[in-house]
Amino acid sequence: MAKLVLPRVHVMVLCDEIEPSAEADVFDLRGVRTSIAAAAFPYRHLQLCVYLQLSGHEGAASGEILIARADTDTTVHYQRIGSVQFQGPLTLIPLAVWLMDCDFPDAGLYYVQAYFDQRIIAELSLWLMQSEGEANGQVGQ
Repeated sequence: MAKLVLPRVHVMVLCDEIEPSAEADVFDLRGVRTSIAAAAFPYRHLQLCVYLQLSGHEGAASGEILIARADTDTTVHYQRIGSVQFQGPLTLIPLAVWLMDCDFPDAGLYYVQAYFDQRIIAELSLWLMQSEGEANGQVGQ
């Protein structure tokens, strides 16, 4: 039986874009956010990114990123993460996950959750708000 590799999260950031740097294992995170202001709901955010730095005992694990409504625990977005190879608890593995066309049915609190082997390993809060003026999120559809 294979040993379960449950990663440890050192960093989890929600942002609009992740760009690799010329320097190895350095990334520029653009538009780091905890909220989105939308002109109307339902609202589609064209792209969100989740940046993680993980470590874990030697072995591989796969996972997913979910966005869930806090009040109902209903999943509104799902993105699979393929197999990640871990090299030991002292080796950090950078992981960038792009979430395309995220649909939010209503304003309110959502959770961005990282799971590996069906276990939650990290969670961030994301507030979706109705804007009275110009929205700060990307243009919705």
